[in-house]
Amino acid sequence: MKRQLTRLAAVGAVTAAVKADNKAQIDQLSAERGKLIGQLTTTRTEAMARFYHELTPQQRAKGDQIHQRLEALYRSACGGIALSARIAERFQLLASWAGLTMCG
Repeated sequence: MKRQLTRLAAVGAVTAAVKADNKAQIDQLSAERGKLIGQLTTTRTEAMARFYHELTPQQRAKGDQIHQRLEALYRSACGGIALSARIAERFQLLASWAGLTMCG
C-alpha cells in the first residue's frame, strides 16, 4: 500500500491532472489515494490493538499514562509553545506512536 501511495505521488498524476484541469481524473486519483490511506490506517490501528492486548495490565496502565502525558504535551504545543525543530521532530514521532495527529 505504501508503495502504491509513493508510486501515485512519484508519477505526478495528480499534478498532471491539476495542470490539465481534469476534474474526472482528479476525483479518481483522490478517491484512490483516500482508499489507500484508509487501508493504511486500518492496518496500523489493528496492529496497535493487537499489541495493546498483548500487554500485561501493568504495562497497559503505564502505556495509558504515557499516552495521557503525550496528549497534554500535544495540547500545549498546539496552544502556541514554540518548539525547536529538533524537539518538534521528536514530538511528532512520539505523537505518531501514540496515535495523535500534529496540529497545523
